Amino acid sequence: MILFSAELGSGFGHVKRFLPIAEAAARAGHRPLFLVTNPEESDAVLRAAGFEVRPSPYIGWAGRARADGVATSYADIMGSAGFGDADLLGQAVGAWDALLDELRPRAVVTEFSPFLNLACHGGQVPVLVVGHGFALPPPHLSAFPRLWNGAPLYDEATLLAHANAVCAARGRAGPAALPALLAGHAHAVTGFDVLDPYRGLRRQPAVGPPALETRLATAPPREDLFAYLVGDAPTTLAILRVLAASGLKGRAFVRRGTDAHREALAGSEMIYLQHPAPIRDALESARVVLHHGSMLTSEEALAAGRPQIVAPFYLEHLFTARALEGLGVARILRPSFAPPDIARTLAVAVSDAGLANQAFRHAETLWRTAAPDPELPRRLLDSVGAI
Repeated sequence: MILFSAELGSGFGHVKRFLPIAEAAARAGHRPLFLVTNPEESDAVLRAAGFEVRPSPYIGWAGRARADGVATSYADIMGSAGFGDADLLGQAVGAWDALLDELRPRAVVTEFSPFLNLACHGGQVPVLVVGHGFALPPPHLSAFPRLWNGAPLYDEATLLAHANAVCAARGRAGPAALPALLAGHAHAVTGFDVLDPYRGLRRQPAVGPPALETRLATAPPREDLFAYLVGDAPTTLAILRVLAASGLKGRAFVRRGTDAHREALAGSEMIYLQHPAPIRDALESARVVLHHGSMLTSEEALAAGRPQIVAPFYLEHLFTARALEGLGVARILRPSFAPPDIARTLAVAVSDAGLANQAFRHAETLWRTAAPDPELPRRLLDSVGAI
């Protein structure tokens, strides 16, 4: 058995990024088991691929250790998730210890899973840590780099002390620095280098996505826009109302959507989807894709050569949005935008031939220089002796 877990990743992107690696594990005779924080949402994706899904132990602690304010580094993300509470951290690691003792996996593959990484630290189970750039800061650093101005939410030295206390209580040596928890026995940035906020600090460059669903979109688009939004993002309802009034034709899926989101598009040229459209179909059909900046959607749109409109929700989204804007393939809907600003940004992005041409040219370059390597999943597993 090989365990796959993305503790802090609640979207589809994290489990989809695992799928090629899990498929390689299955071909090698292992039984992949996914431990996720959103089993109901992930179940459809993973069971369709034939993989077992169980709730992650972290699901019992989610939301209990939040801090007010904007994270300034990966340390703040870890602190807000639970590393800032010594008792909570000990309980979470204890739950993972019990599960690891029960399952006795051949190997563990993690993404955005600091609790499981801590539970495995200093142990015998081989751990492969993967993830796109933001989710996997360089493990060799003595501290996490600052990403945002402002006062840190947590003292990183205190978080490290909490982690070391948990290790000491279990008779294991702790990490010398907090980033070391992300090293595993092997690690790899499974995302595009151009979207990695830490690329200048890496010892090991990004290896790229294990696979992509999309291909370069060469046919003319059949609709103006495809939107993939999250219902609890504070900007979503305003964006939908502007879309309804814009006259643009297309489709929209709202994850965790409500009746208010559906009603916002009623009677408009935008079709409200009850289920997410296959990303390849969505990108081949739409002239522009609108989303919050999740890495999977960003990479798929980048590879398809479609312009993007990004409405950042989390800090990760903001860095991805800035990187896409810097490549000349996206426009940003900032949280401060009023409806007229949103409407102008949408109209410009949909009609901007230069933006469309740049997105297509960048995708052509990407497929020549950074196309997914079909042997990458096998090599990643081999790096921890799982093949």
